[in-house]
Amino acid sequence: MRAMRRRPLRPALALVLAALVALTLAPASGADPVSPRTPVSPEPRAAARAAALPGCSGYTSHTVPPTTIRVYRTKLGRVDVVDFKQYVKDVLPREWIPSWDSRSLQAGAMAAKTFAWHQVLYRKSTSYVHQGVCYDVKDTVADQLYVPGSAHPRTSAAVDATWSTYMHRGGQIFLSQFCANMNCSDVRSRDTCGYATNGVRMSQWGTQDCAARLGRDHRSILRIYYGSISLGTARPAPPMSTRSISGSGDFSGDGRPDMIGYDPSRNGGQGVVYHGTTSGRLANPRVIGGSWARYNALLRLDVDGDGRQDVLARVASTGELVLLRGTGKGTLAPVSVRSTEDWNAYAQLVSPGDLTGDGRPDVLTVTPGGQVHRFTIASSGGSAVVTGKTRVALGWARFSHVVGPGDLTGDGRPDLLTVDAQTGVLRLYATTATGTPAYRAQIGTGWHRLRHVTALGDLTRDGRPDVGAVGASAPFDLRVYKGRSVVTRPVSGTPSRQSGGFGRFAGLF
Repeated sequence: MRAMRRRPLRPALALVLAALVALTLAPASGADPVSPRTPVSPEPRAAARAAALPGCSGYTSHTVPPTTIRVYRTKLGRVDVVDFKQYVKDVLPREWIPSWDSRSLQAGAMAAKTFAWHQVLYRKSTSYVHQGVCYDVKDTVADQLYVPGSAHPRTSAAVDATWSTYMHRGGQIFLSQFCANMNCSDVRSRDTCGYATNGVRMSQWGTQDCAARLGRDHRSILRIYYGSISLGTARPAPPMSTRSISGSGDFSGDGRPDMIGYDPSRNGGQGVVYHGTTSGRLANPRVIGGSWARYNALLRLDVDGDGRQDVLARVASTGELVLLRGTGKGTLAPVSVRSTEDWNAYAQLVSPGDLTGDGRPDVLTVTPGGQVHRFTIASSGGSAVVTGKTRVALGWARFSHVVGPGDLTGDGRPDLLTVDAQTGVLRLYATTATGTPAYRAQIGTGWHRLRHVTALGDLTRDGRPDVGAVGASAPFDLRVYKGRSVVTRPVSGTPSRQSGGFGRFAGLF
């Protein structure tokens, strides 16, 4: 049916209506046994044409579910951007009967999620545009029946139970069609489990029979109908973390280093720049960017060597990189970054400076297992490109912070500081001539008790880079550790303290 009744029904009437509903079921490509629909064509050429159309949002991941989906509200005449998981929860009770066996509902949850995911990746038609706005799906049975607020406890439980799993063929999300029965035009029958399977679509009545009569779980049901599929564990996008906020430099173009704080609580996640003063302090905060909640890593560097600081951001939903190019006027202009990496695979991203001496900034990544890789990023026309993946270290998973403060040892090459998450030991790693980090000395303890650790550049204007940290408790003051010429103690043991209030930031860079 196209809309669920909201008022309670008398038992006898409910039975009669349920029988009538059972005789009018025929969804295709994602429909409720209570929603007669026109089936999505299984004809291979049509499917190939659909796959050739890029999605509206540019989303590309086949392992991380999208965070949103664009839904055309046909009766309202508008395009809504809807939370992806909530969309699936509102679709499923309109496409599967909530009282069915939980294993059937779980199979339906996987099918509805995969169908919607595919539509985000590949637009169904060039006609999926409303008043110049591209959309992924319609809210009707032309795609999947969507009515906000329809979520039901049993179907929502099925969505939650299967959310961490994704279904694919050869690593690709596919168009998981489904109908009430295998013959999508048959609105009166009730398929038995596995009847007339073709690997293209799933019978909704068949899933119920598989589960209720034969006791098949959702994984088995999916393979019965979709054939040679694989089930993987969807990797959630890592959240924004101080482990992936890094870098320092002059952002405003006045010759003095500045510091940016990321505030997730305002303006959809905003950047706030603190300007360095002639007295070696940070002052005059100003908002420089909003809607940064879409990112889960932020690095400061100068990609094109124009003397203006840029911000390299990792998109949480896709694992792709975006370069926010500095204009020298305290503003940022986004440009694309070409790379074949899934950057969400890395637990930490670090901006260390130019490790290899080739005049281009490098990026360090740390995997969850502690492998460290070095990449080079360079300007390329109107975009940027990341190349040269090289493994340079092992065993760094134990570090809560990896900071690139600049040249602390005075040898003309940038160095690294690490904080041990368990012991709080601060270690100095000097960069070798080949661009790899080499352990030099233990230079501090107790640093795991600090909220943030960040590079500041030469804030104090004495020719040596400084390091900043924020206390773990109120007033969350900024502590500035001055750089020194003593290699075994390259930063002062006693910091100067600046005003508090830095606790609202998820990271500083």
